[in-house]
Amino acid sequence: MSQLSFSERVLPTVREIIQSKDLPDNVTISLLDSIQHLKEKTTGKEFADGNTVNHLVLIVDIMPLVYRALEAGTFLQEKALKISGELVDHLDFITVKTTLFPKVATVFSHTTTLGTKIATLDCFLLIVPKLDNVQSCTSIF
Repeated sequence: MSQLSFSERVLPTVREIIQSKDLPDNVTISLLDSIQHLKEKTTGKEFADGNTVNHLVLIVDIMPLVYRALEAGTFLQEKALKISGELVDHLDFITVKTTLFPKVATVFSHTTTLGTKIATLDCFLLIVPKLDNVQSCTSIF
């Protein structure tokens, strides 16, 4: 399926599903797993900017899904942390500094699961280059 057909036919439905507030965990997992496919099937401009109604907007659609997963159970947190690290290059400095980084820091400070701690540290490694060093050190410690 071409990027144009995907954007016109599939993306509006996917967007409606992503915007649902009460998604079951298995649907959230499937959506998080398919974000890479969404990136491939949309142009970089559509994925990051979303200038038209049918386009998936990273900050408006995808990141709230990721943020909700960061507040869920351990398995969803680990998935969301992995995805967050992959998406950080598409996010602006302000979004990373004021929203993503504090949520990841909260997961790190509240979890007792070793796997989640490791996933959080991996995510930090990808986020820190987008931030200034003072912000990073102050927020983590």
